[in-house]
Amino acid sequence: MPAPRFSESFAEGLRQSAGKRGFFAFVPWWVLICILVPIGAYRLWAPCGTPDVRVLIGVFSAFAVVGGFLGSVSISSMAQIQKTVSTYPFSDYLKGLSVFDMFLMYPQLVLTIQLVFIFSNAALALIAVAADLDRLLWLLFYVELGLLLYTCTKTWALVDLIRKLMWHYEEYTNLFAKALQQGSQEKPEPD
Repeated sequence: MPAPRFSESFAEGLRQSAGKRGFFAFVPWWVLICILVPIGAYRLWAPCGTPDVRVLIGVFSAFAVVGGFLGSVSISSMAQIQKTVSTYPFSDYLKGLSVFDMFLMYPQLVLTIQLVFIFSNAALALIAVAADLDRLLWLLFYVELGLLLYTCTKTWALVDLIRKLMWHYEEYTNLFAKALQQGSQEKPEPD
């Protein structure tokens, strides 16, 4: 049986989430909040005057560096998650819970979000140099600030995923130890 593609795992994750949260699983509410709140802030407190392009280029570059730092956290987390998840027979236990692919897919999703964030900052820095956008640069700054917040929340969720994985691993270890005490040589099954 071939391994599922990222898109298949993502669709399965949405399906499982929809089973718990209904329609709201399909609404990217957190990314909407992270973009719409900064736009609202811009509309309410629109800065006066034209921003200093050199300063905004520096800020977009700093945002890209922060995105790179968050990406390194994701790469490290991804390695730890893949090592733990792929350990047999724990991997069979996770498959029995229908979460094996989710533990592999989510780090890839977070890394993709971080790469989009980094490239969008690089593109905005180039746009700031090449185009004369005046006050629109303030709006782009606020949107990127919101995307930075979104990227940080997804990175934190990835770190929290490690906690959840360790919880499943501990549960599996306890079930396995109980099965050995009872003399069973079979792998423990999820409840």
